[in-house]
Amino acid sequence: STRLVRDRSSHDPKGYGFCEFTSPEAAQEALREMKDYEINGRRIRLAPAEEALGQSRNRSRSRKRRRRDYDGEEKGQVVCIHVDELALHSRPRVDPSPHDCEIWVDPLPDDEDTEEWLSTFGEVEEVFRVPDFETGNPSDRGYVRFTEHASAARAVDAQVAQWSESERIIASQHMKQRGYSCPYPFSVVGFIVGPGGKNLHGIRDEIGATMLVLRGEGLGPGDKKKEFDSRRVHFICKGPPDALAKLQAALEESLAQIHDDVTERLADPNRSWVRERSRSRSRHKRGGGANGTVVGGSSADRPWQPPP
Repeated sequence: STRLVRDRSSHDPKGYGFCEFTSPEAAQEALREMKDYEINGRRIRLAPAEEALGQSRNRSRSRKRRRRDYDGEEKGQVVCIHVDELALHSRPRVDPSPHDCEIWVDPLPDDEDTEEWLSTFGEVEEVFRVPDFETGNPSDRGYVRFTEHASAARAVDAQVAQWSESERIIASQHMKQRGYSCPYPFSVVGFIVGPGGKNLHGIRDEIGATMLVLRGEGLGPGDKKKEFDSRRVHFICKGPPDALAKLQAALEESLAQIHDDVTERLADPNRSWVRERSRSRSRHKRGGGANGTVVGGSSADRPWQPPP
C-alpha cells in the first residue's frame, strides 16, 4: 500500500510519501533498484521509514521529543519543540510579506544532496536542521533561509515546503523597529506568552511540568546561558516524562486558539475588542480573566518584552 503525504490545510501533496511492501526483502530490493532513479528529470530520494504505514511519523517522534537529562543532579528532563514542528491546524491564511525568506522543510534531503536540491530554487543563506537530542545529530527536517523572497516562494509553490511560522512570529515582534511589513501586523509573541507569562504558566501547570519558556531571536534571556542554540521560535520545557508526553498536544491546542484570535483581528484590524474565550478551560487554566482575554488595542500592538 502507499500513502501520499498532503498539507493539512490545503491538502496539496508535500512532495513525499510512504510505500509499504509485503516483506523486508522486497523493500530492500526496491531501495537497491531505485537508487538514483529519476522522475521528470529529478532524482528521487528513498530511505527506510522509521515506522509502519499508518502511524504518525511526526507525532510519534515528538512524543519522545528530544529528551535528555538536565544537569544530572536535578530530576526531570528537558525538551525543545520548535513552533513549526507542531500541527498548526488554525494557522491564519495570509499572503507572505516581501521580506519572508525562510521556509520549513520536512523532510530535508540528505546532507550530500541538500545543496544541489536547494540550488534549484535560489541562493541559500542558511540551513538549520532541527537537532535530535536523542542521538545528538541533526534531524531530517528544519529551516532554510534564502537570500531572496522569490527563491523561498518558488520552494513553497513547488509544494516541498511551507512558510516559516517562526520567521513570521519574530517579524511581528520587531517589525516597527526594523521598519518593514509583516503578515502579522502586531506582536504574536504577546498572544503566546500571555499577560505576565500567564498563558505559558497555565500550560506548564496543567501538564505538570516545572518549566516552560519561549525562546528565539530577541526572545531569550539576553547574555545568560542558552540551553538550546537556536534563533528560531521554540519552546523549552522541563519536567517528568509523563508531563513531557502531554506537551505537544497542549501547545497545539493553545496555538490553535491563538491563531483563531489572530485571524479574527486580521479580519477587523480597526476594531478594539475583548474576545471571550470559547472554552472555560482556556480562560481559567491558561490565565485569562473571567471577562475574557484582551487581543485588541495597545497591549497587542506593543512588542513583548522578556523579563529582566
